[in-house]
Amino acid sequence: MAMAGSGSGSSGPLDVRVSITDTDGAADPKSGAAPAAAPPTRRLDYLDWLRALVVALVVAFHSIDLYFDYTYSIGYYVGLVFAPPTDATRAVAIVLAQLMQSWFMGILFLTSGYFSGPSYDKKGPLKFLWDRALRLLLPLCLYEFLMQPLAFQIARASPSSPEALRAASDGFSYYFKGYTRLGHGAGWFLVVLFAFDVIYLAARLAASAAGACAAAASARRRAGAGADPEAAASKAPPAAGKAAPAGPRPPFSTAATLGAAAAAAAVIAGLTLIVRAGVLPKLRLNTSMWQLVGIQFQPAYLEQYVCAFCLGLAARRLDALARLPAAAGAAAGAAAAALAALGGAGMVLLPGSDFGREDKIKGTAAYVAGFAVWEQFYAVAVWLALLVALRRTANARGGAVGGVVTGAAFAVYVIHVPVLTAYGLAFEPLAWHPAAKCLLVTPLVAVSTWLVAAALRCVPGVKRVL
Repeated sequence: MAMAGSGSGSSGPLDVRVSITDTDGAADPKSGAAPAAAPPTRRLDYLDWLRALVVALVVAFHSIDLYFDYTYSIGYYVGLVFAPPTDATRAVAIVLAQLMQSWFMGILFLTSGYFSGPSYDKKGPLKFLWDRALRLLLPLCLYEFLMQPLAFQIARASPSSPEALRAASDGFSYYFKGYTRLGHGAGWFLVVLFAFDVIYLAARLAASAAGACAAAASARRRAGAGADPEAAASKAPPAAGKAAPAGPRPPFSTAATLGAAAAAAAVIAGLTLIVRAGVLPKLRLNTSMWQLVGIQFQPAYLEQYVCAFCLGLAARRLDALARLPAAAGAAAGAAAAALAALGGAGMVLLPGSDFGREDKIKGTAAYVAGFAVWEQFYAVAVWLALLVALRRTANARGGAVGGVVTGAAFAVYVIHVPVLTAYGLAFEPLAWHPAAKCLLVTPLVAVSTWLVAAALRCVPGVKRVL
């Protein structure tokens, strides 16, 4: 996902400013011959804006969690546990949070997969792995060893922090003694994405080895038949990826695009249904449980993230993002709006809507199954609608300010948790309704964190990682 930029100065593992010529128009590394024709540079700035939008929603999501106790685990990463309101605002907040949770991290994995293939092709396996480690594991260390314990250190000053945290000598020792897995809090995304990239690298190496073995076996068969290996090689079709690009492909049809989106949603929904309605109940786990097996991940959403990453890989091979028709994006937007209304009503009115506590409410198996299917169709509809809408309306850097906003988005993701804790502590004495505090704190955290992130990226070498 982090690729060589097109002169924008942005970097970090979520950097997506690249041109289509980064890999497709490269010279043959063995012969040094230039390709017959290079495709025109295609701007992908809209994917940077998409990333910035998702990071802003992550900040809003965690703010909602702080004031409305959406996940029931806010104390584990922000360090503050405020009593949520008992009026209708909590139901509204849960619906808003779930409408974000359903799709926003999945689309980051999709765009990650979109750039993993070209990055591997350009850099090779060793450099690809080194780059992934540099751009994902170093930020993870920053989060694990500074940002997360700093949030706990700040929270210790609040009577709303966990009793064990207040009793600890400091927030750092509390964290290092009590939290011993990778990917705690917001760091989970970095760990899971790195794991996906490592698995992708292993798959590419295995495919290359299998291809080499098949080629060697074919050469031996030709030699045994008395054929001239050099003559046979000269008649063989060119290797994949070596043919000169033929230019932009025509757009997909609206029907084909919507059909493919529905098929993808059905596959993801089926896998999600198996996990949520089949596997997790047998293990006596609820659907929102974070699992700790060396690294932290969420089984209820892992299947969506895996499929999204694979969709990104396929989309790059098909040049799919550039070929999505506007009509399909509009139809997906309408479908997403209808599904949001349907899902919101279901979360409020149907039993089991207290997300994360399904195992404590009887008779919710049908709700969990229906929710799993609804959520994936809604997510895919939002992905398609956003990709088309932003490609048409936000495919420009936006000047110096736009460059700062999009360039600092990944750094915002890494450092925003202690900033949220600090604002939560600062406004705790205010006798305001939690909804009012949430509306005040969310933009303050977003703006403050973006400013801090932009300042950090001015330090030499930081842009290479953040």
